[in-house]
Amino acid sequence: MFARGDHSCAFKIVTALFVNKKLCHNNCIIIFSGFLLTMPRRPNQLPTVQIPISTTPQVRDYLERLVPSGFYGKNSTEAAERVLARALEQMVKEGTLKKRPARS
Repeated sequence: MFARGDHSCAFKIVTALFVNKKLCHNNCIIIFSGFLLTMPRRPNQLPTVQIPISTTPQVRDYLERLVPSGFYGKNSTEAAERVLARALEQMVKEGTLKKRPARS
């Protein structure tokens, strides 16, 4: 049930069961009447491209520290993508960056 030996994920789910909370982790997890239902992540609706980046070991360390929270993906690469996406969303929200028009 818990791939990659993620014991922190198991702990969060068990804790959520006991306190009857909703929890969202790598997969969408819904606690309903004591049953644990998991749903795989939806595939990305937009096409993706790869952008190779280089960074310092310190930045990689920060990214790796985000992973256990479950909100930034399963590894430092996914964490970097999510941090970048959130920063861009914030810049659009603040008006620093213009929102690009949707493709038709």
